[in-house]
Amino acid sequence: MSVNHVTRSKSYDDQVAFLAKNPVCRVAFRKINGDEREMICTTTAALISHKPTNYNNPWLTSPRNPNRVVRVWDLNLQEWRSFRPDSLITIEALVGYRTDATGNLAVCA
Repeated sequence: MSVNHVTRSKSYDDQVAFLAKNPVCRVAFRKINGDEREMICTTTAALISHKPTNYNNPWLTSPRNPNRVVRVWDLNLQEWRSFRPDSLITIEALVGYRTDATGNLAVCA
């Protein structure tokens, strides 16, 4: 897959909007211990195998998310992961994926 769009914004709202617009992304961020981590992830419901019962928007601020961490589904580990907006190095949209009108994912030819 090739890279289409990239953001380095430290804004929570910008990061959530970018992830919502692009079905599959590569995210690089710095962990609390200083290590750099990279993952291929999504917020696209069709790609998430373990949806919480209240899936609507799991990345939004809630009483359980007071620090507004960005929550994503790691496609390699098949687990929920999160990162702090200020720890972001880059988010890259991976080209070759699109969602149809019903939210199903398709790989573009």
